[in-house]
Amino acid sequence: MTTKWGTLTVGSAPIQISTTPLKCCKLSFQVAPGDTGSIKIGGPGLTPDTSTPGTYLESSSSVNKDGSAQAGSLWSVESYTDANEIDASSYRVHGTHVGDLVFYEYHQN
Repeated sequence: MTTKWGTLTVGSAPIQISTTPLKCCKLSFQVAPGDTGSIKIGGPGLTPDTSTPGTYLESSSSVNKDGSAQAGSLWSVESYTDANEIDASSYRVHGTHVGDLVFYEYHQN
């Protein structure tokens, strides 16, 4: 199994991991430490408001003992057969604050 990690920067429009088909068996998104806004995950046509369906992830104001910020909410989807059936390019991410970061991770067999 191959695992890839990356970071997306929230802009004024929804963003994708890839604009070409990207098949995987597991995909996850997480709000980066220090972000202050919420992140919305959805499909094509995603908007930051409630007019389109999506899943909201919240930032965290919690701080670790060493003073570093904790990451926010995590969302993931995976194939129950571990087959590369999920198309990561069909998911969009949008946030309330331009410049906030979203971590992503996907696994391929």
